[in-house]
Amino acid sequence: MYRAICVAALFFVTTVWATAATYAANYMIRVDVDGRSVEGRPVYWTKSRVQLMLRDGQLLDFRTNQARNFHRSAGHFRSYTASEIRSRLSAELGNQFDVTGTGHYLVAHPAGERDRWAERFEDLYRSFVHYFSVRGMRLEDPEFPLIAVVWKNQNDYRKYAARTGHPIGTDVLGYYSPMTNRVHLFDEADGRTRGAQWRRNAKTIIHEVTHQTAFNTGVHRRFVGCPQWVAEGLGTLFEAEGVYDSRNFSGRGDRVNRTQLAAYQRYAPQLTKAALADMITSDRGFQHNTSAAYAQAWAFSFYLSETQPRRYTEYLTKTANREPGGSYSPQQRLADFTSIFGDNFAMHQARFSRFMADVR
Repeated sequence: MYRAICVAALFFVTTVWATAATYAANYMIRVDVDGRSVEGRPVYWTKSRVQLMLRDGQLLDFRTNQARNFHRSAGHFRSYTASEIRSRLSAELGNQFDVTGTGHYLVAHPAGERDRWAERFEDLYRSFVHYFSVRGMRLEDPEFPLIAVVWKNQNDYRKYAARTGHPIGTDVLGYYSPMTNRVHLFDEADGRTRGAQWRRNAKTIIHEVTHQTAFNTGVHRRFVGCPQWVAEGLGTLFEAEGVYDSRNFSGRGDRVNRTQLAAYQRYAPQLTKAALADMITSDRGFQHNTSAAYAQAWAFSFYLSETQPRRYTEYLTKTANREPGGSYSPQQRLADFTSIFGDNFAMHQARFSRFMADVR
C-alpha cells in the first residue's frame, strides 16, 4: 500500500506538474482529495505538497499522498461565474442569509434585512484602486467575486470561526482568510446604521476589505508570504478617512490614523535602535506586543506612503511578486527592502523619528 501511494505521488508530480513551480500556471486539474472531488489551477507543488486555486477562489493545500484520480481537466483556468458562486454560497450558508451583489462583491447578510453592506464594500474597493492608481501602481482585476459574510450576531460568527479552524476571541470583530478569500464579521450594530457600534463595524469593514482587496489585486499575493508589518500597516493606513475617502477628506491630517498615532506615541520611547530592522526582517513583534507592532507598522507605512510613495508601491510590488511556496527568510526580507530604500538604517530611523515627531 505504501509503495502504491509513493508511486501515485511520483506520477502525480512528474506527469501532471512537470514544469517548475509557478503561480502563472493556467491549466486546470481535477483530483480527489480525501474523497472530495475538486477542480482548480495548480499554484505551487513539490514532491510532497500541492496547493490548488479552486474555481471559486479558495485555496486548497494538501499532501500528494492524499490525492487520487487526478488528471488535467482543461487547458485554461476558468473561474465560476458570479451567478454560480452566488448559488454555491446560498447553498452553503442556507436560508438564514440573503446574498447581495455589486460590481465586485457578493455579500451574504442576515435574511430579511435591508442590505446596507454591499455598497459600502464596493465603495471601499473603488477607494483602494483610486489610492494606488494616483501613485502610479496599476492593479489587477480580481479573478473572482469578492465574498463577505456578515453574521447576525457575535455568537454565530464565533461558532463558525471555531468550526472552520479560526478560533477567535471576543475582541476580534472581523477577519479576512487568505485561504478562503472571504471576509467574515458580525453585525455589531444590530441593524442600526448610526452610533458607536456602527462606527466600530465600519472600521472593521475598512481594515478587512483592505486586506481582501490587496490580496486580490496584486498588491499582496495569497500564496506568497507577506511580511506582517506590510499587510497590517496597509490595513491600518486605510482606516483613516483621508485614505479611504480622499475625495471628501483631502488634508494630510485626515490621513492620520488617530488611534494608531496615540499608540505609537505611547510605545515610541520603548523602541530600540534595532526595532526598525527587526520589524523589516521578522514578524516576532506581533507575537510579543501586538499593539506596539500594529502601531509601528502603521507609523512606518504612513511615513513611507507620505514621503516616498513611488518607492513604497515599488516595494509592495516586490514583496508580492515572489515565487510561491517556501519561507520568506529574514535575509531575503532585508535584501528586498534595502534594494529599494537603501541599507542605512541609522538614517532611516532618524528620518522616520523626525517625521513622526511632527505628525499631529
